[in-house]
Parts: sequence; C-alpha cells; structure tokens
Amino acid sequence: MKHIVSQQRAFFYTHQTKSIDYRLKQLNKLEKLLKSNENLLNEAIYKDFKKSTFDTYATELALIYHDIKYAKRNIYKWSKVKRVGTNLLNFPAKSYILPEPLGVCLVIGAWNYPTQIASWKGAPALACGNTMVFKPSETTPLCALKVAEILHEAGAPAGVYNVIQGYGAVGASLITDTRVAKVSLTGSVPTGRKVYAAAAEGIRHVTMELGGKSPLVIFDDANLENAVSGAILGNFYSSGQVCSNGTRVFVQKGIKEAFLARLSERLKGVKMGDPQDPDVDARTLWGQS
Repeated sequence: MKHIVSQQRAFFYTHQTKSIDYRLKQLNKLEKLLKSNENLLNEAIYKDFKKSTFDTYATELALIYHDIKYAKRNIYKWSKVKRVGTNLLNFPAKSYILPEPLGVCLVIGAWNYPTQIASWKGAPALACGNTMVFKPSETTPLCALKVAEILHEAGAPAGVYNVIQGYGAVGASLITDTRVAKVSLTGSVPTGRKVYAAAAEGIRHVTMELGGKSPLVIFDDANLENAVSGAILGNFYSSGQVCSNGTRVFVQKGIKEAFLARLSERLKGVKMGDPQDPDVDARTLWGQS
C-alpha cells in the first residue's frame, strides 16, 4: 500500500502531468479503452453485483463518457491563469490565480456504482494533472480492478491510476498518509464524518458525496400518470440502490386513493428475475446495504 502511494508521488514529481497535452492524451486513452472493453466491464460488473448490461450502460458507462468529454472540453479553462484584483496593502503588485495540480488524490468509492465512481472521479483528477489511488468497496472489487487493468495493459504509467483493495482500515490508513493531497468519498454519512475528521488532521482537501433521502411530494394538482411514473422510477431505478432513491412518497389527500390505485395497477406488470433477461423490469437487491 505504501509502495503504491510512493509510486504515485514519484511519478507526480516527474512533472509529466503538468502538461495539458499529456492530460488530454490520458483522457482520450481512457475513453477509447473503456469503449473498446465494454464487454469486459459488463462482465466484471455482473460478477460483482448482478447489474444488467442495459443498466450498466445507462447508469454507469454513458455517464462516464459524458464526464470524460466534459473534462476534455473544459481542461484549458480549468488550467487558465486568472487575473484578479489586488488589495491596497499589496499595491502596485498584480495578483493572479494559477491553477496547479494537487498531487496524489485518494478516491474511496461506494458499491452501487463502482465503475462510474472509479472513472467519473478519475477523469477530473487526470484532467487537472493529478494522480489517483482508488479504494473501492470491498463488496464490489472486480470493476475497479478491470478499469486499472485496461489502462495498464494499454501502457498507462503505473503511477497514474492505481487500485488498492481492502476494508475500512485500508481506507483509514490511506486518508492519514501525509503524501495524499486530496480525499474524495462517496459513501454514508457516518463514514463521511470519520473521513472528514481524519483528513482534518493533515488539513487535506476533502470532497464528499454522502447518502441521503429524496422524498417525493405529490400535490392534488399533479398529473396522475406522471406522478406515478416518477414514484416508480424513484424507487425502482437501480432497484432502489441509489442515493437519490425516493424512499418516501408524500401524497396529498385529494389524490391519494387515485394515486394508490394507479400505482398498484402499474406495479402488477413489473417482472422481476434475471437482470440479463431483457423482459425483466427489476432485479433483486444486492447485500444488506
């Protein structure tokens, strides 16, 4: 584990990642390799937690490609030196903001979108000239490894993108490593509190996407069919295993009975089963999370 962080740190200080041309090359390579290896990624994701090929593309790969394109489109803007105002104390000096890469970025991922998190955080990290260590959830280990394997087999330097597997203790050890410059977490609120506290010891940059609740509120004047569709999508999208899952549906009294009747009617047609079966609408839940 320490060797990998040392490797990343050493590569970062070769200053290759400071070149925007180099960053664009890495992003183009990442996009090309992901697209040409979709079958391998689908297989890894299915083995990890039985996500169908359709769901994998719709909820992971398509979003990854969008984020890579977004990073490539904005890379020059993000890297541009900005002229800003100077206060009277420093007059007649001129002031600028010079965007600089941070260094080794640690990403701790969640199990429900393993490939998406591995890549959509990797794209901006690489676009901004950083290196990235990804610690995936211990319950979905194959997806992240497959992304790393694809990159390394294509000749990407070993110190650019690495995966470290393990339970929470592994992540905790990486967070307190003084060579890590930034921590990004996708996970639960309790885990987020621990990560924030640990990162604060070294005054590290921290970005967190934490689990939450996304209630649906439906009023009497709502379009009934749209309201029912929204409730079904909010609860069955990724089998409800998503941070924006509509765990609670509040319906105003005037429309409640009609809403429940239509919802029941619609749900009678939902078919559960093998996620690779194109006629299946919903798959089983994965684990106890």
